[in-house]
Amino acid sequence: MNKLLTFFKNKHNFLYFLFIFSILIRIPNIFANNLTSDFADYSNIANNIKEGNGYTSDIRWNYFVDNKEITHPAYERMPFFPLFLSVIYFVDSSLTFVLLLNVLLFGLLSVVYFNFIEKLFNYQIAVFSSLLFVLNPAIFLNSVFPLTETFFLLFLILSFDNLLFNSSKASAFYSGIFASLAY
Repeated sequence: MNKLLTFFKNKHNFLYFLFIFSILIRIPNIFANNLTSDFADYSNIANNIKEGNGYTSDIRWNYFVDNKEITHPAYERMPFFPLFLSVIYFVDSSLTFVLLLNVLLFGLLSVVYFNFIEKLFNYQIAVFSSLLFVLNPAIFLNSVFPLTETFFLLFLILSFDNLLFNSSKASAFYSGIFASLAY
């Protein structure tokens, strides 16, 4: 037990553990075909971007007319996630691959969250808080579905971190960029 506590007293050891632990507990869930209607919309927009049709979405009004698909601008959806997906779709457009990347992104988010909390409080609170964050059922569920919440939290925390702990005018600009990407 003492060796384990000594191991976790080293910040880098804990961050490696946190990253790997947050990924490993989510990996079994990526094979459950976690498809949502929101992801279907984001995927449709990403495919349209990849095919050169712009930031548009296809809809079907009914199945009794010859022209079933109508393309319209996808203004109601978060812009960065479909752009990210469209780049990913050039490599692989399978749902499992997208879920795997989402889980890896959550691993990065857990490390960013730890660093942010450590700056606000201290190492011990950051360890406890980040473990609660990784094991939180609502966050767990959102991280194993291909949804925008992981992106949102990552860029929101980066925005607050940059705004609170950097005092230059450029940091306010970068905070605005991160906040814009969060939407």
